[in-house]
Amino acid sequence: MSARLGATAAARAPLLPPPRAPAPAPPALLLRLLPCAGAGAAAGAGPGAPGGPRTRHLVQLLALLLAASGYGLLLASSALAPAQLPPLPSAAPAPAIAGPALAQQAVLPRPAAAAAAEEEEGGGEGEEEGGLDARALEAEMEARRRRVWKVCAERGLQREGEPNAWEFFIDSHHSLVWCNVFKAASTAWLYNFNLLAGYSESFLRRSLKMPLVLARARYPRPTPQQLRAALPDSLSFLIVRDPFERLLSAYRNKFEGLRNRFYRKLGREISSRQPRRASPPPPPPPPHPNAVDAGDAPDPRLPGPTFEQFVDHVIATGLRAHKPKFDEHWAPYYRFCTPCHVNFTVIAKVETLSRDEEYIIERAGLRGALLATARRRERPRKVTNRARGAKATADLVARYYATLTRAQLRDLYRIYGTDFDLFGYNASKYFDLARPDPA
Repeated sequence: MSARLGATAAARAPLLPPPRAPAPAPPALLLRLLPCAGAGAAAGAGPGAPGGPRTRHLVQLLALLLAASGYGLLLASSALAPAQLPPLPSAAPAPAIAGPALAQQAVLPRPAAAAAAEEEEGGGEGEEEGGLDARALEAEMEARRRRVWKVCAERGLQREGEPNAWEFFIDSHHSLVWCNVFKAASTAWLYNFNLLAGYSESFLRRSLKMPLVLARARYPRPTPQQLRAALPDSLSFLIVRDPFERLLSAYRNKFEGLRNRFYRKLGREISSRQPRRASPPPPPPPPHPNAVDAGDAPDPRLPGPTFEQFVDHVIATGLRAHKPKFDEHWAPYYRFCTPCHVNFTVIAKVETLSRDEEYIIERAGLRGALLATARRRERPRKVTNRARGAKATADLVARYYATLTRAQLRDLYRIYGTDFDLFGYNASKYFDLARPDPA
């Protein structure tokens, strides 16, 4: 209570009026009475004594009358000095901000003890986290999880098979489980998991080994039993993106330029098996093609299969094969990460990646280990991509998907439609871009 009163007094101190001009000297009678009153109070004088009750009453009356004239300090230093009253708290400086700015103080971090107490009672107002109200973000994540389970139940996917544990990373030390979806922020999170595994940033910059090879040396591929055992006590997450954008990103990265030996061979096989159609080739990509994905820029000296030929290959292996088999870079999410068998704690999206990544790091308690690194890696990506990223990606999507017919789009959607439904994406814009079916 005393601390609260002190704070109140301090807050009000700047509002006191300025000191008045010095008052004239007090009457000699008052100066003679004050020492007597002080002595009587100290010695416990009787009623008739000069320092007794009557005299004290007289002094108190005079003090009240003279306080407004500026004699308060004189009375405090002489007549009231023997009582040793505690001094008033020193005046606090006036706040440096006022008006609307004062309202912003409510979202500053609270002391740890206050936060813990409020959490124990069930939480207070929504808090800012990564620039977004924490309650709103929690509600969005819950809505994403509910949507996945609703679609899984409607399509009966929870009854088919078991989790595809092969593609998961389990970090038991940090209680973290991640399904690595290629072409959906996988490079950034392989880097994060390598940091958590103990590799230094300088080593990762110098190493000639692929990040996936380094990560698998520390995080072996788990069995379904190991995955099930790890999930209850871990924060589990996956990152998704628009399925057809991911498909285009995989095509550009693996076949435009054929820089990888495996995909160079596969590209030749696709070109030989899938006939070229009489569709116009897409215009050259924009000057900054990394807006779809870093590292997607093609090498024009090594032409590969057209996007239309690649799509025909995906359709042939995904619909017409007896047992569909997909490359890991364009396998549907529902087959690759089996979200109908794994109740992920967090479903993040590339479209809201910065916010969702920060949420994952905060929830996992890895702010000190990863957040600064994630923000450093995000800065150059913002500079190169964000200003024109959305427009450049839309331009690329329009260029490539305009080479497909609506029949091809329908077949593609039969493969990836479950992913669109599971994670709330809309494929209608692609059908608007596609060419009419040939007569």
